[in-house]
Amino acid sequence: MPFVKVSKDFFYKVLYKIFHQPFLLDFIKFSVLSLILGKIVKKYL
Repeated sequence: MPFVKVSKDFFYKVLYKIFHQPFLLDFIKFSVLSLILGKIVKKYL
């Protein structure tokens, strides 16, 4: 079905745009860093 193909391509384009937003990358880095720091802090407190 052509509709499924189009919606799939559209979905991938949207995902691609979302994953190439710089603020999103910063947010992911921040989340990972805070998780790691949180584990380190809990270990030493």
